[in-house]
Amino acid sequence: MKYAIGDRVEIVNYGQSMWFKRDGRAEDSKYPVIKTSKRNIWYDISPELIGKQGIIARTQTIQGISSYAICFKNSTSAWYSEDQMKMIKKTKP
Repeated sequence: MKYAIGDRVEIVNYGQSMWFKRDGRAEDSKYPVIKTSKRNIWYDISPELIGKQGIIARTQTIQGISSYAICFKNSTSAWYSEDQMKMIKKTKP
C-alpha cells in the first residue's frame, strides 16, 4: 500500500467517477469527462473534491488493488484509489 491510516492526502485528478453506456443521453452530462471508450464514458460527479485535503481513515485491498476511505473536515467520503491522491503529510512510522 502506498498510503497508511493517518496520512494526510489531497484529492487530485478527479473526485468520484461514474460510468455510463455511450448511448447519446449520458454524453450531454454537465459533469467533466474523465475518460471515454468505444462503449462507455466516465464522468467526475464530484469535481468539487479536487484540491480537498483529508486524513486516510481506512484502507482495503481487493484483488491486489488498494483503496482508501478519506475523512474530510466535516464528513467521511467514499473509497479512493491511489491515482486520485497525492501525499501531503506522511504518518510517522
